[in-house]
Amino acid sequence: MEADFGRRAEENIFKTPMIQMVDCPSYYGCLIDFPDVESAQVYETDGCGLDIPQGIRVLDIQQGLYSFLATCCQKLLHDIPKPWGAEFPIQLASPIKVGQQYIHKMFADAAKTTPYHARSSLDVTRLRDLISELCGSAKDHMWALREDPEYFAEFVLAQKEHT
Repeated sequence: MEADFGRRAEENIFKTPMIQMVDCPSYYGCLIDFPDVESAQVYETDGCGLDIPQGIRVLDIQQGLYSFLATCCQKLLHDIPKPWGAEFPIQLASPIKVGQQYIHKMFADAAKTTPYHARSSLDVTRLRDLISELCGSAKDHMWALREDPEYFAEFVLAQKEHT
């Protein structure tokens, strides 16, 4: 009798509707009723659906996150009128020319072109530290080649493969 009650309780759990959590916009968050226990178990195991309490919790968290992100976007894009959306296409910022140099409005543009610009002054201290580190690394490598036969063999084989 107890085993039968447990089986019926399990069937009732899976026969209750589940909330669909797949990425289909028209059916996301909808309730689905299953005809049998096996299909409901497979659906839940595959991560396509959740039982009602868990599904409501997930939808509530997503709503809070969406509200937070929408508020952040509104604060970042405060100069665009409120009904923003598809009618406001993305506008690329053009650089401003001041004298002979371009000043970029966007950080991404500046980051792309910075490696190709000359520095305003040479940082000799940083350059000296870099060279001393490279020399120290080369010395360590030479000593390891001389003292460690296994390291020497690995290095020779690696050089043979690359040539």
